Amino acid sequence: TAPLAPVLAFIGSKGGNGCTQLASNLAWLLATEFGRDTVLADLDLLWGDASFYLGGGQARHSLDQLAQQGPRLDNQLLQSSLHPVHARLHLLAAPSSPALVRGITPTALARVLTLARQRHQVLVLDLPRQLDELTLQALQLADKVFIVMRHRVPDVRNAQRLMQIGRASCRER
Repeated sequence: TAPLAPVLAFIGSKGGNGCTQLASNLAWLLATEFGRDTVLADLDLLWGDASFYLGGGQARHSLDQLAQQGPRLDNQLLQSSLHPVHARLHLLAAPSSPALVRGITPTALARVLTLARQRHQVLVLDLPRQLDELTLQALQLADKVFIVMRHRVPDVRNAQRLMQIGRASCRER
């Protein structure tokens, strides 16, 4: 019955714009400077590297392992799968191999993220640029979406496209 933690989603209009760096830095600041119990979920399942930004290497557990737990998924399993970065910052890492991405469904992703929202004060999402069914599911759960871009024409055009697709997706659901 407790309110769910806010979800802040970061998505880049083009690759290499610093989306992961911004999401990681915000999660770090929320945890260390503002004392918020924060989870950073690296949802860039093919190229995710938030674990290298925050932990210096690949985390032992990852999102794909949690998403495949089905009814076994509970608070204890979630907590044991999070990579501790700081006392108040935990990382939900992307799979270590792109081959492990198969088998993650939007429903399983929503369950993992909702559980994280119930246990923590803030959930920060690092999203891939590709708008697949998993990314759209994550965007549906987001309270705020930040499109990371540079001041270049292709970036602005892609940001506009992201907003159009996101709005259309929200209307369909």
